[in-house]
Amino acid sequence: DVMPIDDSTMFGASARHREIVHIRNWDDEPADRYPNAPSRRAGAKSALTIPMIRDDVALGVVAFSRFTPGGYTDAEVSLLKTFVDQAA
Repeated sequence: DVMPIDDSTMFGASARHREIVHIRNWDDEPADRYPNAPSRRAGAKSALTIPMIRDDVALGVVAFSRFTPGGYTDAEVSLLKTFVDQAA
């Protein structure tokens, strides 16, 4: 799917601001935060987006989600970011 590059989704916010977005528990987030997030609509409890950056340009975003709250550890985020950086 093509996602808008705006703050209505984690994908868009991650690409627009060129930063990682990490939701540890959707139940703790206001309903208007990323209202169009596919992971939230699918019933995931935590989500992570990592932008693919080359020469300060966002080429895309890689997203991860879990159906349990708690999110990802710092070590997991670091490892996933390494993979995404290599792909870019």
